[in-house]
Amino acid sequence: MGLRIYTLALRNLRRSLVRTSLLIIIVAVVNGGIFSFFLLSAGLSKALETGVSKLGADVIVVSEKNGPRSGAILLSGEPSLYYMQSGALEKIRRIEGVRKASGQLFLKPASLACCSDVETFLIAFDPASDFTVNPWLKKNLKKDLKDDEVLSGYALSFFPGDSLHFFSRPFTVAGVMDATGINFFDQSVFMTMEAAYKIAENPKSAAAKELALSRDDMSAVLVQVDAAAPPERVAIKIEYEVPGVKAVLAQDAVNNVKKGLSAVSSVAVVIVLLMWALGLVVLGLSFYMIVNERLREFGLIRTLGARKTHMFRLVVTEAASVSAIGALSGICLTGAIMALMSGPITRGLGLPYLMPSLPGISAAVTLSLVLSVISGVAASLFPAVKAGKMEPYRAARGMDL
Repeated sequence: MGLRIYTLALRNLRRSLVRTSLLIIIVAVVNGGIFSFFLLSAGLSKALETGVSKLGADVIVVSEKNGPRSGAILLSGEPSLYYMQSGALEKIRRIEGVRKASGQLFLKPASLACCSDVETFLIAFDPASDFTVNPWLKKNLKKDLKDDEVLSGYALSFFPGDSLHFFSRPFTVAGVMDATGINFFDQSVFMTMEAAYKIAENPKSAAAKELALSRDDMSAVLVQVDAAAPPERVAIKIEYEVPGVKAVLAQDAVNNVKKGLSAVSSVAVVIVLLMWALGLVVLGLSFYMIVNERLREFGLIRTLGARKTHMFRLVVTEAASVSAIGALSGICLTGAIMALMSGPITRGLGLPYLMPSLPGISAAVTLSLVLSVISGVAASLFPAVKAGKMEPYRAARGMDL
């Protein structure tokens, strides 16, 4: 009988296609909103954790000229073009609690509109002391980066072997780094520090002549602290002993972003809950009206030998089917939109984003489906109970429940 009830439920849904479609759309919108909230929240957290992990630094030191933006340099994708005073790197290395310190130099090249649809920065690193790019090089390329080679960020439209020109100097793309969701990595091109200094010392373009770099200039210093040294204390020491710099805790930069988004997340949660509650009410009212419209049909089914439990299961099965189809539709549509548009959306909002892992997405899909079906069944319980209690004679005559 279970199979017959399911077949009958699907036949009833197909018979009223317009109404069924509207109910499916409502469920799809509600479920899509919940699923998109999960994807955005999980993707943001993953990008922040991945970015800080790949950075490998406990403290980021930049020029104090950056002002309030100092803490956002890692996440904004707009590296500082201010340089620290000469000798800052060596002073930082001598500070108690500093285990490793590596300098980076940021350059802004001429427009690469021909090759990339996002803003591109050049980041020069020191292969001898670097702990950010070198681990990727050793794992993937298994060789050192030459002075005439560069590494491309994941978001740029470059491929290994491509030939690029920066400041009228040719470079070959040696590799493309993994996606991190952090613009600092994904929208940058990495070269050796020596290559950057050569550009400034032997300029071949007007833009290169304006660089005015010396070999002591640094845009940022990435610091790893000793295991026993609190990063907060090391950051305070750096600012005290090295004039003209701002020391920012990498984890604080991440926490500040999370705090800034907490209010937005709270509003989003409220909106999602309201959407869910509204969907629940709409489904409940819809199935109540459906049962009232089909009194004669239910009465005839009862006179043919169907039990009260069969009528109850019929209404619940229809509600569960609508909920499951709507949930799957919402999940598929939301997933497709996020996969295609997550980059433009998050870049427009200035947020780091990385698609959640497959196990995480699978768990979210399963949870969304289960919650949707449970919600649909819950919404249909009252009309289903009413349908189960009806007397065949009264129902067949179309009398109200």
